[in-house]
Amino acid sequence: MTTTPRILEIGQEFMAALSVRDFERLETSFHEGVQFCTFTPRGIRGGYGAAEATGWLRRWFGEADEFEVLDSSVKQVGDHLHIAYCFDVRKHGKWQTIEQHGYCTVSNSQIDAMFLVSSGFRPEHTAQTEFHAENFYAAGMRVLST
Repeated sequence: MTTTPRILEIGQEFMAALSVRDFERLETSFHEGVQFCTFTPRGIRGGYGAAEATGWLRRWFGEADEFEVLDSSVKQVGDHLHIAYCFDVRKHGKWQTIEQHGYCTVSNSQIDAMFLVSSGFRPEHTAQTEFHAENFYAAGMRVLST
């Protein structure tokens, strides 16, 4: 697979704007008629248009008292842009962690569709644990492939 630099630049610009909660700049990452759909623990959310897409991100992150980027990545998967991030957010005196993964189609230097999967806002834990497939083998378990 050949990586398309422009796709990665669009993703990096999106993350740069979201990381500092610059919603005006973030809105320019989206095509005017972008399709935005997110799957959250509370259900499916979304809509059409750059203002609507940005509105959801502003709703989730704009009013946080404190906001910290824990991790982020931008990569190309086939002809799609993958954007992932994990934030700690403090609202109303409580810290919460949220992780989101977005798969996007890009044209004309903007995101024209974004499908986002969200963990929702989870109570912050002091120890983060990752579990990888190789741990199944170490524990004598088998991972089935599809």
